[in-house]
Amino acid sequence: MEEKRVKAGVLVVSGNSLIQSGVASLIGGTETLAVCAQTGEANVARRLCQEHRPALIVLDTAVQRGNGLALLRDFRRLHPPTRTLVISVREDYESVRQAFRAGAWGFFWMHDDPGELTAGMEKLLAGRHFLSERIAHLSLEHFAHGKTAKAGNELARLTLREQEIYRLIGHGLGANAIARELSLSVKTVESHRQRIKEKLGFASGIELNRRAVAWMRQHPEVEGRGMLQEDVA
Repeated sequence: MEEKRVKAGVLVVSGNSLIQSGVASLIGGTETLAVCAQTGEANVARRLCQEHRPALIVLDTAVQRGNGLALLRDFRRLHPPTRTLVISVREDYESVRQAFRAGAWGFFWMHDDPGELTAGMEKLLAGRHFLSERIAHLSLEHFAHGKTAKAGNELARLTLREQEIYRLIGHGLGANAIARELSLSVKTVESHRQRIKEKLGFASGIELNRRAVAWMRQHPEVEGRGMLQEDVA
């Protein structure tokens, strides 16, 4: 009697329920993969990663209550063998570069052929990296023409975690609330706040709060996605 093949578990993370269900449906149609869990919230995703220890994670960077790239970095820390494939509405080279720096194994543009997504997951499962055809072409164009990414963001000096905390400060959260949101200690949050003040040249915590609120009002597009900037310590 032929032994039944065990499918590799996949954690699906997306703040969009339609994307969640669409990815889950694609995975359900494969012979080698099965959805072990799915969520749209960053903190829940961290917990599910630890509980299920999935072989693969499909991560839509637009997550709820968190920063997509910081979450990607946390997956790498929580369960190093897990390979994460990022799906994104962004198709610029800088987004691709930042995803791989944070620990991605693959990158898929949201509007690419869904068949490429399942092919990409199979490649990750085999231990290979993956770029969808459109993103691969974009990357080749970048290298062929020597294009450089535009910084255009005064927060480029902050690490991903510091950017995430800055965003939450901009939403009016204090140290205690941020600690609960990110599952950190209050002391750790306060240390990050101090480093943010030093890096951005703010004279006080009051100025940090004021500038963070103003920044978020000017850049609402970063909500739930991360700021896609250099992860410099």
